[in-house]
Amino acid sequence: MGLNFSRLLRDDDLVEHFLVTVLQVDHKVPSETIRKIVTNEKILIDFKEAENTLVSTKYRDRGCVNDMDRRKLRKQVIHELFTLSKTNKEDETILGIGGSLPKSGIKKERKAYILIGPPASGKSTIASSIAEKKHAIILDCDLAKRKFPEFEYECGASFLQEESDHVIYGFKYDNPFSLKGLSELSATNQYNIVILKIGRSTAGIVSILKYLDNMGYEIHLTLLALKRREATIRALNRFDQTKRYVPLGYVFDHVANDPLLSYYLLKENMGHLFKSTGVIDTGENADEFAARRPINPDGENPADWYEGI
Repeated sequence: MGLNFSRLLRDDDLVEHFLVTVLQVDHKVPSETIRKIVTNEKILIDFKEAENTLVSTKYRDRGCVNDMDRRKLRKQVIHELFTLSKTNKEDETILGIGGSLPKSGIKKERKAYILIGPPASGKSTIASSIAEKKHAIILDCDLAKRKFPEFEYECGASFLQEESDHVIYGFKYDNPFSLKGLSELSATNQYNIVILKIGRSTAGIVSILKYLDNMGYEIHLTLLALKRREATIRALNRFDQTKRYVPLGYVFDHVANDPLLSYYLLKENMGHLFKSTGVIDTGENADEFAARRPINPDGENPADWYEGI
C-alpha cells in the first residue's frame, strides 16, 4: 500500500470537502468521524514505509518487538493459516483462532481462482464462497494481518502491509527459520487456492501467474468491478462500523479504477495462462450479493456460476 498520498486529508476542512464535494455522500457524516479520519491520516503522514513491521521495530507491539520473537510469531501465523479452518466471521480470526482452510475440506486439484478488485469490493465474501464450493485455501494478506497484535492499533493494517504480504508470498531475505509462505506451502501440496489481490498494477500478479503455471495449476481470473467513488464510500462506511481505517485517498486516487485496467491487460497479455476469465459487478445496482450479475463470463469462472454459490 502506498502511503504517501497525493490527496492530503489532514484537517477537518479538507476531509469535509472531500466527502461532501468530491464523493457527494448522501448522508451527513458525523463530526466525530471526520475528526477520526484526520487523526488516522496524520498518523499515516508521519509513518514512513521503511518503518513497517517487517523490517523496523518502531511500530511493533512491545510483546514481540525483537527480531527473534517476531520470526517465531510469523512461523505461528503461517502454521495457523495453513492448518486451521476459517472462522464464521472474519472478525473472529485472531492469533490462536481461525485459519485459511475451508470448512468443506481441502482438495488437491491444482485449481487457482484469482480475484482482483478495489478495497471494499466484496473480495473476502466472494472468496469465502468460492473456497467452500471449490474446497480451496484462501491466500489473503488482510486475513493474515488479523493474526498480528498491531492489527488492533490505529492504522495497524497499514503498518503490517509488508509483513503480511511476506507471510502469504514468502520471505526472500532475513529468513533464518527458512519459513515458507502460505502460497508456497499450498502450491507444493497441490491445494486448490483462492488468491485476493487489489490489482493496482499487473507486475505482482504476473509473477504469481508464472509461478502457478510452473506448478501446473489451472488458473481462473475474476474481476470484482466497483467504481472508485463507490469503493471509497464503502471504505468510509466500513471505518464507521469497524473503526479500522483504509486511507480514503489511497482508495480514490491510487487504486482508483486501476483493477479494471489490470484485468484487461492481464487478459490481453497473459490470456494463454487462463482457463477462464470473468467480471462480477459488485456495484450499487445490485444491493444483494445473490443478485449481482456476471459480465462476459468465459468458461468455468466464478462470474459464470456466481449466483449459484
